Amino acid sequence: MHCGLRELERREVARGDRIAGQARGQFGIVHRDMVYDIEVDTTEIGAAAAAAVIVERIRDGTAGAALERMRAGLT
Repeated sequence: MHCGLRELERREVARGDRIAGQARGQFGIVHRDMVYDIEVDTTEIGAAAAAAVIVERIRDGTAGAALERMRAGLT
Protein backbone atom coordinates (compact mmCIF):
# COMPACT_ATOMS: atom_id res chain seq x y z
CA MET A 1 0.00 0.00 0.00
CA HIS A 2 1.22 3.42 -0.95
CA CYS A 3 -0.24 6.82 -0.19
CA GLY A 4 0.68 10.40 -0.93
CA LEU A 5 2.43 12.39 1.80
CA ARG A 6 -0.31 14.98 2.25
CA GLU A 7 -2.92 12.26 2.75
CA LEU A 8 -0.63 10.37 5.13
CA GLU A 9 -0.17 13.51 7.20
CA ARG A 10 -3.93 14.11 7.21
CA ARG A 11 -4.53 10.53 8.38
CA GLU A 12 -1.82 10.87 11.02
CA VAL A 13 -3.62 13.83 12.58
CA ALA A 14 -7.10 12.30 12.19
CA ARG A 15 -6.08 9.10 13.98
CA GLY A 16 -4.91 11.06 16.99
CA ASP A 17 -2.64 8.32 18.23
CA ARG A 18 0.38 8.93 16.00
CA ILE A 19 3.53 10.89 16.74
CA ALA A 20 3.37 14.19 14.84
CA GLY A 21 5.76 14.12 11.91
CA GLN A 22 6.14 10.35 11.84
CA ALA A 23 4.52 10.03 8.40
CA ARG A 24 6.85 12.63 6.91
CA GLY A 25 9.88 11.11 8.61
CA GLN A 26 9.18 7.63 7.28
CA PHE A 27 7.83 8.61 3.86
CA GLY A 28 11.09 8.41 1.94
CA ILE A 29 12.31 5.19 3.53
CA VAL A 30 9.37 2.94 4.31
CA HIS A 31 9.31 1.28 0.86
CA ARG A 32 12.99 1.70 -0.01
CA ASP A 33 14.56 -1.44 -1.47
CA MET A 34 11.26 -3.31 -1.18
CA VAL A 35 9.75 -5.53 -3.86
CA TYR A 36 6.04 -6.26 -3.81
CA ASP A 37 3.74 -8.56 -5.76
CA ILE A 38 0.96 -6.00 -5.79
CA GLU A 39 1.12 -2.27 -5.12
CA VAL A 40 -1.96 -0.16 -4.49
CA ASP A 41 -2.08 3.61 -4.00
CA THR A 42 -4.68 4.41 -1.34
CA THR A 43 -4.33 8.17 -1.57
CA GLU A 44 -7.78 8.50 -3.10
CA ILE A 45 -9.37 5.06 -2.69
CA GLY A 46 -10.65 3.35 0.41
CA ALA A 47 -10.01 -0.09 1.84
CA ALA A 48 -12.78 -1.82 -0.13
CA ALA A 49 -11.54 -0.44 -3.46
CA ALA A 50 -7.93 -1.34 -2.59
CA ALA A 51 -9.03 -4.88 -1.71
CA ALA A 52 -10.87 -5.11 -5.05
CA VAL A 53 -7.67 -4.14 -6.90
CA ILE A 54 -5.74 -6.84 -5.04
CA VAL A 55 -8.38 -9.50 -5.74
CA GLU A 56 -8.45 -8.57 -9.43
CA ARG A 57 -4.66 -8.74 -9.73
CA ILE A 58 -4.67 -12.20 -8.15
CA ARG A 59 -7.50 -13.41 -10.36
CA ASP A 60 -6.02 -12.10 -13.62
CA GLY A 61 -2.59 -13.56 -12.82
CA THR A 62 -0.72 -10.23 -12.75
CA ALA A 63 0.03 -10.32 -9.04
CA GLY A 64 3.73 -10.64 -9.73
CA ALA A 65 6.51 -12.74 -8.37
CA ALA A 66 8.26 -10.66 -5.75
CA LEU A 67 10.22 -13.54 -4.23
CA GLU A 68 11.65 -14.50 -7.60
CA ARG A 69 12.56 -10.88 -8.35
CA MET A 70 14.22 -10.51 -4.95
CA ARG A 71 16.16 -13.75 -5.42
CA ALA A 72 17.35 -12.58 -8.86
CA GLY A 73 18.64 -9.39 -7.28
CA LEU A 74 20.51 -11.24 -4.56
CA THR A 75 22.42 -13.66 -6.79
